[in-house]
Amino acid sequence: MEEIKVFGEIRDGRFWPKNSDVYMEKMRQAGEVNDCILTITGKNSRTPDQNNYAFAMCNVIAERVNQDGWNFNAYDVYKKIEDDKCWTVAKNEETGQTAKHLKPLKEHSRERFWEIIEEARLEYMVRLDIHIKTPAEFYGLSEKAYDLW
Repeated sequence: MEEIKVFGEIRDGRFWPKNSDVYMEKMRQAGEVNDCILTITGKNSRTPDQNNYAFAMCNVIAERVNQDGWNFNAYDVYKKIEDDKCWTVAKNEETGQTAKHLKPLKEHSRERFWEIIEEARLEYMVRLDIHIKTPAEFYGLSEKAYDLW
């Protein structure tokens, strides 16, 4: 039995693979298949506007710390936020043992992603004595309009 695992999105009722060349090659390799099962596992990952805002915020922070002689980019700041705020504890149900591990920021729910980014925004504003726009300010909306969006 051949299993094909690809990532993508559903738009207009169709599946759109992220890397269509790899997907098509896997389909060719599978050959002729009479019966198959399609399983779609949804993921509530961050939205494009969440991602854009997070990296814009990280860029503002990087620009500010670089004024103090550091050499950081937005991705470095993103990874620092991840390292500071994304540690979690996993538990082995059979043995009861626990282990601390880093859950990448991008794997958190949309809600938790926003909580982490907002916590970081507030902390860096105080720590660096700067103003970092809220998402509503970043997109040029009122807070109420942004919440509705």
